[in-house]
Amino acid sequence: MLLILLVFDVSVLCNVLCFVQQNNLVWTKADSASLQLIIKTINQKDHIKHPLFVSPYYGKTSIVLYHLARLMNIKPIAELEALEPQFVAEAKTQIEHSKSSLEKIMLNSAIMKWGCKPVDLPFTSYDDLVKGVYENDFPFFIGNIPSYQKQPAKEFLTDMKSLQYYYYCNAFNDALLLEYIVLLNKKQ
Repeated sequence: MLLILLVFDVSVLCNVLCFVQQNNLVWTKADSASLQLIIKTINQKDHIKHPLFVSPYYGKTSIVLYHLARLMNIKPIAELEALEPQFVAEAKTQIEHSKSSLEKIMLNSAIMKWGCKPVDLPFTSYDDLVKGVYENDFPFFIGNIPSYQKQPAKEFLTDMKSLQYYYYCNAFNDALLLEYIVLLNKKQ
């Protein structure tokens, strides 16, 4: 008997749809199904209650919101546009509770991509901003072995944060910082 374990990641689905939108491709049934899965995840608040389950490679509500903002910034998708006020409110709440400067910058970038005024962050200078980005332990990507397991092992290992490998990349941090600075300058 062949057993196929499917792992879906709402952030990866957003990236696939970004590719489709950016390249003006005709939507397939799989693309439409992906969008419906994203919307269902959002409507059930799983991106907030269970971010590591719905986005096992990224694992944080803030990163799911960032991916949604990237997708929506390419061109409008009516079903997501209707949820935009909710996304902005969630991003602001995430900023309030985050201890990571990089996470706050990423969320503020998402807020600006949604066309809203960014949250004032406590950086007093450009040097303070750069320091905040590099003195962080915020992983953008997770190697998540439990996501390939069957239930209940998947749930148990995920809850224990076992067999998860966090990846950090200074070049990626640079890209997020540069994006943030460009977006801020466009707002002024």
